[in-house]
Amino acid sequence: MKRKPILAAYVLLLTLTALSTHAQSPPNAKASAERAMLRVVCDDASVNAEITINGEFKGECPVDIQVPAGAIKLRAFKKVDASSDRSFEQEFRMAADTVKRVTVELGPTQLNAQGQKLQEERKKQQEAMAAQRAAEERRLAEEKEQRETEAREVVLRAAAAVQSALEQKAQAGDIEAMLTLAEKSNAAQPEGVSTPAATEWYMRAIAFGSPYAQFLLSDLYRSNHADSGAQALLKVLRRPAPAERSVDIQGAEAIRQFVATDAFFAASGAGASHYRRTVSDSVTHHRVCTGQGRLFDFEGVVNIKNAGLGSRDHSVTGTAALGGLLFLQWKSSRFFESSEIVATEILTVAGQPFPLDATRRFSLSFKTHEKSASWNVDRTHALALNCGVDPTRSSSMQNARIMACLVSKDARPVGYLDLHVMSTGCARFGATRGDLAGLVD
Repeated sequence: MKRKPILAAYVLLLTLTALSTHAQSPPNAKASAERAMLRVVCDDASVNAEITINGEFKGECPVDIQVPAGAIKLRAFKKVDASSDRSFEQEFRMAADTVKRVTVELGPTQLNAQGQKLQEERKKQQEAMAAQRAAEERRLAEEKEQRETEAREVVLRAAAAVQSALEQKAQAGDIEAMLTLAEKSNAAQPEGVSTPAATEWYMRAIAFGSPYAQFLLSDLYRSNHADSGAQALLKVLRRPAPAERSVDIQGAEAIRQFVATDAFFAASGAGASHYRRTVSDSVTHHRVCTGQGRLFDFEGVVNIKNAGLGSRDHSVTGTAALGGLLFLQWKSSRFFESSEIVATEILTVAGQPFPLDATRRFSLSFKTHEKSASWNVDRTHALALNCGVDPTRSSSMQNARIMACLVSKDARPVGYLDLHVMSTGCARFGATRGDLAGLVD
């Protein structure tokens, strides 16, 4: 650029003019002639920015301006768009007959008055929309809470209706309803702890003949609750109760005829089974079971070893139903001692023992008579069995399944056993607990 020589000449001209004017002008014209030269230059981004001096527009950058001596407020601004611009401001003082160079570097984009107005309007709109959304969210939350409240009320009413229906059934003697009410009352209780309400319902169920409630509240269960057999039996007894029939069959011949014709004693298998059972180091059972349709013949020897007397055999024979669960007749003899157990009466039957089904249970109540002149025994046993297949445990015998049975006397649980039922239908006792007098192994 060639502005510097021009500016120097211009400054010289101003100086000469000022000296001439000072010599010729009156004193009161001095103040008006005191002026200075301001050169405003700009970077590339500031080209064409509007320049004002003390609020008065002086042109676009770059520009040379004569300004009065004294306080100067220079402002440069350039529009970015309708709502924003960039600006530069600087304040300084200039003496008369001086020259000053100012380089304009516009600042960051800022909102102008129009932009601030639009921003304020947008802010108000956003606040209004936020308030509207908040109101909508509150409305939706209130509606959701209302729906949830109504749903809870529906559930509570339904639960109350179910509770009422259960209580009505229980009051009418429905054992399943009694057990369900007891379990609902105990739902939050630790294992083995019952609420008073649950205990009351269990006691009512016992009064109506529930073997599950009888076993659960018995000393037998409390003493053996940790035993896997007791837990398996409890699950069996919780199955739906089969319809019970009162049959009252008395006498050996009538019992044989009933076994031969009633559906309860449907054939469970056929064929022969041999098994050996070691009771202890000195006692061994060897038994043969032969299935004859609904009846099973048993023959066996019990070998007893005694250090003083040597080895002795004890023979047993018998005829049984249900694979050996119910002996119609059983005889035992050793040396000059003998004993006999016979079934004298079948009182009730319920359900269906065979074919084996792990979803149901059956029951049988009967009487046996035990007689032994050698041991001076002559007594009658009134027994009830409640049994079902246990699918959770495997039998130690090949091709056999475990049947869990509760033994009761006078509606009081006195013992329980595992019955290993083989594919031939023959069965033998496994683990036992409690008093099993009157049954035959």
